[in-house]
Amino acid sequence: MKELTYKNIVNISLIIISGIFWSQVRLLRAPSNIFPLIVIVMIVCFSVVNLIKNNYFLKKTEKIVMESGQSIIVLFVTISVLIYFMLISYIGYFVTTFTYMTLLYWKIGFSNKQGSFYRRIGLSMLISGGLTLFLYIVFTYIFGVRLPSGIPI
Repeated sequence: MKELTYKNIVNISLIIISGIFWSQVRLLRAPSNIFPLIVIVMIVCFSVVNLIKNNYFLKKTEKIVMESGQSIIVLFVTISVLIYFMLISYIGYFVTTFTYMTLLYWKIGFSNKQGSFYRRIGLSMLISGGLTLFLYIVFTYIFGVRLPSGIPI
């Protein structure tokens, strides 16, 4: 890797995060760890293939070097995902997911769009609320998964 591109950072981050998840998934018992292990192996395989493709088979003109603004966004997303995973057990699914998605949509999705601050944050909150509720319904009623409710105060 001669140049630090956005794609390389994403692929390396995926491999590192998959390694962390691999260490945690190995603690699960046999029937419940099969699907996560398959997903982790697929993510690592695709990331390695993508790294090889980006570094050895793309022409120099096709490579896009990451700008400083993009590195800040990658850092923001990485840190916010880690904070989300740490807080979801304590605060609960609804508050954590809604807050995380609102900040993420506002920072990445609607930050460069025209319109007032209140319109952008309102649209982020509306989409986040709908998606949080949709995911809750899917996981609770269709898949039968209990989502974290948080520690009662």
